Amino acid sequence: MTPDIEWREAESNPYQMSGEPWIGPDAIVTNLFVRLVEEWDPFVVTPKTFHDAGDTVIVEGRYTGVYKATGRTQDAQFCHIWGIEGGKVKSFQQYTDCGDAT
Repeated sequence: MTPDIEWREAESNPYQMSGEPWIGPDAIVTNLFVRLVEEWDPFVVTPKTFHDAGDTVIVEGRYTGVYKATGRTQDAQFCHIWGIEGGKVKSFQQYTDCGDAT
């Protein structure tokens, strides 16, 4: 990741309801990745299709997992748009409807 990466979760995502981006790798790790590991058993991201669009890569796939606190399962389709600059991720946009898995 670039030091100034902008990471945006989908509007329906419970981890960033405001829609504001997280800026920088530390913010992404703390606010998203740590929580996913702590709250899900497991949380699995399965990419299915990759689309090369120059400095942009579009990935289609599925999220699956079990939310530890409730035992509820998730099986949701996603689309990720990755912005690449100098071989590093510069931006990320998630599109998904996770429903009410938590």
